[in-house]
Amino acid sequence: MNFEAPKQNKPEMKKEPYMDLVNDFGIFITLNTVKLEQEALPCKEAEIAELRKNLRKPIINGMNYSDFVFNNPQKLQDEVVAKALLTQIHAFLGYIEPQLVNLKQDNSWSKRFFEIKQKYINLISNLV
Repeated sequence: MNFEAPKQNKPEMKKEPYMDLVNDFGIFITLNTVKLEQEALPCKEAEIAELRKNLRKPIINGMNYSDFVFNNPQKLQDEVVAKALLTQIHAFLGYIEPQLVNLKQDNSWSKRFFEIKQKYINLISNLV
């Protein structure tokens, strides 16, 4: 993937773009995945089911991404937690992008993916 992971010793992150990314990504991998079956190419339903399953796996303290964000709003601004979330978002984006070939062209989920990826790139590029 051609974008960077979060770096050590970076300038302070602005709260609004960070929280916008954290929340949008959570909505994207939970509510928006319901639409994936409609967007799957014929004979690619198993790959899409695996993608959905992997997006719901525990990643932080035994919780999936959305549960962690929902249950720990007071911790999201902590520098260590922010770095962990950005690292997870980067990993998820890297995992999701190659899976987009299993979806119909010009589908809304892929378009939303690239919008969120751009938010991530913009946030990280302001920290480098």
